[in-house]
Amino acid sequence: MSVMRYTVELELLKAAGPITAIEMADIVEIDGTHEHKRRAIRKHVHELRKHRNLMVCSSSADGYWIARDAAEYAAWQEAERRKEIFRWAEMKKNLDAVTDERSGQGKLFETGSLFDMGNAKGAYSK
Repeated sequence: MSVMRYTVELELLKAAGPITAIEMADIVEIDGTHEHKRRAIRKHVHELRKHRNLMVCSSSADGYWIARDAAEYAAWQEAERRKEIFRWAEMKKNLDAVTDERSGQGKLFETGSLFDMGNAKGAYSK
């Protein structure tokens, strides 16, 4: 196990409650932009879940925390699964709206349309 992953694990175990990725990155001395710090912590948390079977829960509002027990972790996993199903349903709804022949939206980018980049008469042609 890498020293960094071990350090992230220790900080998660020591935290009394949720800890944000930025707070964790600052503690374990990961440098860079906020996005770089978040990605680095996310990577380490993923490795802890996968390789150490650590029950790490997360939320975009609260950060990361260790589940108190298997029931809490299972509840968090179920909530994440439901959120993912909702995101897929929303994406499908948006895709259906874009390709709906009845509304005409699906024809916006067809050959010869106003937005056709290869169309000499198109609004955005050069």
